This record gives sequence, C-alpha cells and structure tokens, in this order.
Amino acid sequence: MRAKPLIICGLSYVVAISLVLTVHLRSQSGDSVSAPSQPVAAVKPVTEEYFGTRVTDPYRYMENMKDPEVQKWFKGQDDYTRAVLARIPGRPGLLKRITELDQSAPFRVFDVQRLQGEKYFYQKRIANEDIAKLYEREGLEGKEKLLVDPDKFVKEAGTHYSLDYYLPSLDGHYVAYGISPSGSEDAVIHILDVTTGRESSETIDRSWYGGISWMPDNRSFTHIRFQELKPGMDPAERRLKSRVWLHRVGTDAGKDMPVFGYQVDPQIKLEPADSSYIGIDPRSPHVIAYVSHGFDNDLTCFTAPVESVSKGNASWQKIFDKKEGITNLDVRGDDLYLISHKDAPRFKVIHTTFSHPDLERAEVMVAPSEMVVSSVVAAIDALYVVALDGGVGRLWRVPYGGGKAEEVSLPVNGSIALGGGDPRLPGFLMFLEAWTRADNIYQYQPGTKQVTVVQLQTAGPHDHPPDLEAEEVKAPSFDGTMIPLSIIHKKGIQLDGSHPTLLRGYGAYAINEDPAFDPKWIAWLERGGIIAIAHVRSGGEYGEEWHQGATSKNKPNSGRISSPARNTCRSADTRLRQGWRGKAEARAGS
Repeated sequence: MRAKPLIICGLSYVVAISLVLTVHLRSQSGDSVSAPSQPVAAVKPVTEEYFGTRVTDPYRYMENMKDPEVQKWFKGQDDYTRAVLARIPGRPGLLKRITELDQSAPFRVFDVQRLQGEKYFYQKRIANEDIAKLYEREGLEGKEKLLVDPDKFVKEAGTHYSLDYYLPSLDGHYVAYGISPSGSEDAVIHILDVTTGRESSETIDRSWYGGISWMPDNRSFTHIRFQELKPGMDPAERRLKSRVWLHRVGTDAGKDMPVFGYQVDPQIKLEPADSSYIGIDPRSPHVIAYVSHGFDNDLTCFTAPVESVSKGNASWQKIFDKKEGITNLDVRGDDLYLISHKDAPRFKVIHTTFSHPDLERAEVMVAPSEMVVSSVVAAIDALYVVALDGGVGRLWRVPYGGGKAEEVSLPVNGSIALGGGDPRLPGFLMFLEAWTRADNIYQYQPGTKQVTVVQLQTAGPHDHPPDLEAEEVKAPSFDGTMIPLSIIHKKGIQLDGSHPTLLRGYGAYAINEDPAFDPKWIAWLERGGIIAIAHVRSGGEYGEEWHQGATSKNKPNSGRISSPARNTCRSADTRLRQGWRGKAEARAGS
C-alpha cells in the first residue's frame, strides 16, 4: 500500500518520526497499539454574547490551571500519551539511534564574533548538554575560556536558564549578554569584565530583544528596553512603547538616558507597537536609529552624530521611511548601501550617503534580477551581496567605484549566513550549510579571494553523509501557482510511492526555508523515509511578491492544500521516479 504523508508545522522531527513510524508499522502488521483508555474532559458549557452572537465554550473551566480537576485531566493525558509512545514497536531502538546521531559531533559552535588580535567569541553547545554557553579564545590555536554558563543562575531544582544573546565591546574588554529563565526570552542584561572574569554590579531587565550596540569608548552601549508593567496594566502592553537607552558600565541602570524610541523626541511620532534599535559602526561618525513597524519588514531610519548620542542630546534626521521599501543595509564611512524592493520585487542594492541622502537618485549597485537579494556587507575592500538563486545562496563581490561584479566560489552549495565582529578587519566569517551537509564556519580572505574553514567547529561523523541526496522540484498549488519543493532522501531507494514522507511548510514574515541539515534526520532517512520542505508563499524565496502573496486578504495561500493534494502529496518520491518537474498529477500545498 502507499504510505500516507505526515504534514507538520512546528513539530519536532523526533516526535514526527515516532508518529509516522507508529502509522507505518501498524499498516505493515495490521495490529493496533494497545494503551490505557484516554481521559475524557467534562463538558461545562459557558455561553456569552459577542456583538449579538451567542458563543458557547464547553471547556472554559480549563483556563483555571489550579483547578484539581483540570490538573488531574492533564496528568491523565500525560500518562496516556507516554503509554501509547512506550508501545510503539522499535521505539527504544529509534530513540537510541536519534540520541547517537544528535551527539555524534562533540559540540556545535554558532553566533561567532571576530575581533582585533584574532580574538573569537562564540556560543557552543557540547553534545550531552542542553544549553549553549559563551566562550572566548585568542587565536584559533589559543586556549578556550568559558565566559558565561547559564547554569550558574539556577537557584532551585527543576529550573533552567538560557543565553539569549551577547555582544562584546570592540576592544574585547567587556561582554554584555542576556539571560532568561525557562525559555521565556524575558531576558536580563548582565555585563562581564572579560579580563577579570567579574560581573558588573548592575543588571537591566525588560530586555527581550537586547539590541546592544557598543559606543566607540567601549565602556557604554545602547540597548532596547520595554516599558515597565505596572499594577492594573494589561499584560499585553508589556512589549509596547519600547525605547533605546544609553548605559554606562558600572552605573545604575535606573539612571540610563533614553536616546530614541517612543515619545523620546517630540518631533518623531512612533506608534506603541513600533520597536527601535540603534546601530553603531566604528568606521562611521554617524549612527542609525532603525524603526520596525510591527511585523512589517520595511524600515524607517534616522541618523545623528555618534558624539551627540553619547552626550544624550542627539538631533535625529530622517534618512528614509517605510515607503522606500528598505529592508536591510550596511554602512561604510559616509556611505549607505541599502536593500530595497521598491520597483524591484526581488530586491536591488542602492547607494547613497549620510551627508546627501537622496534615494530617488541613488546609485544602483546591484540591479534587480531573477535572484533574490537577501543581505549586504560593506567590507573594507568591496561590497559583498548574498542572493538566493533557485533556492541556492550565491555570494557576489561588487567593487567600490564601479567595475564588474564577480561571484565568489564557495565550497558548499546551499545557504549562506554572514558572521559578525569588527567590520574594520579584512574579510568576514560565514556559515555554509546544505540539505545534506551540516553547517560549518568559513572565512573569506579578500587578498586571495579564497574561502577557508575556520577551525572552531569539529565535524561529526554524520555531518555530511555520502548516501543522501536532495532534489529541487516544483508543484502546483490549489490556484496553479508553482511552489518550490525540496526533497531529501537516501540514494538508491526505490521511488515507487511506498515510502512514508514528512512534508513541512512554513510561510510568514518573508522568512526563507533555507537549506539546512540535522544529523538526527538520518534516523528517518536510513529507514527509507523521505523529508520534503514546501517553500510556501509568505516566505521570502521569491522576493516581496512571494511574501505578499500570502498576507492580508491572500493569507489563505500560506497554508492551503487542495483536496487532491491531501491524497497525492504522500508520494513525493513517486514524482521523482516519474521524472516529474512541474507537470505532476499531485499538488503540493501552498
């Protein structure tokens, strides 16, 4: 019989694999999995009227989590679920294999910052640990130094803390970092003196996003802080009316100065839901205040001299507003390099200056094309642009002052994420990853124009399995729109429609489903399973039109799967067997 697909969104692959194996093994054996009876919740209707319409809620009482009856029901559901999972044939062996694969690499390194003197800061999660910690080393051969261990904040059993973000001062003397309890992202900023290992006495709460930017003195920084939730206020107001504050290390955070944000400058009208961030580049005397309007990707930006921000008397001047369609930018001295989708649905790169910002007459550095421009780096030697070309990241070098753009040869065809650090250093870091290759850290050397591995990550034995392959195809949605579909499977399997398939799709906020690989997938793929990723509308794979194609009145396009698709998307592997490239009988969901 043909295997049915499991369509997942926000479900871990460990759980998904267990669920699909349950269905698959049942279909093979014809036996059902016995389990204790499932608890049944009592029905206690509560009827209310909203705008003339009566609405009945049969389970309103469950909102009271302290009710012993509710607690008993949840405990019964937990016991029932564990009993069902425990009876899945082969589950202990599957869990053992998943654990083995997950811990096959000794550690994972990410969020790397490179500073002067070849000093590296990075987060690292060791294979048998649940959380990442912050480390630092001088030189790739230097001794690794543990800076921040979130476990040190644990005061009672059963609690945990996570490192949400960090940023070192450019001289490497201090590092400001955010710690939150129990995965809440409700972060508190702490400040560590790297040279002594001592914490500064002050902390800063209400700092979900951090938004830290160090000033040129390396002893003060700007940060985002949300309003204080006072008694009687609606909890939904907690993340409104944010401001950017200037903090000096060693001083009381309660005396910080607001330098930008909600009702800071009477000449700048911001909505309560707008959020702001200040970006500071050591190569420029100008700072930029970025304003994000809710979930809109289009920015409004202002500028002021960095000295005036440090003194708390900045006079902000608008550079552009959201109508210009700017979603990202980089700075170099007086120069601004902007990514815009105005008259360019797949984006373009334009150039203007702080001293004479004129977007109507801005120089086009990278013209609109079939590729989707995603990020730009104004490096010392040239402008570097990352673009998405048919699902594969490309890196282009664009000379300053004119000249032909040239593609940078990369050792991996997949996704590209550029790293951070001091922009005054030559070259830059990048993370490269593919559907069948785990990510690794690389450095671009402008002198030789070579991309080399940075020896911070030790590859695991399953980071690049040679027996897997990925296919890129397209499938029509319910309205005929062709949806890109990435399919990962084991080489040499019979593509006859008998293989269970995990089909995942996510579309929102112009976020791409870029190529990525997790060694835990192997537990599914080596059993003949297939993984398929649908690049649905509202993502950013095809630019702003693709994003807007599933927003507002078009929102149903982001997750709608037609009835024929529900019956036929199970055989993604069959489409490959038939040599299908856009004319298949099956329809994948949008």
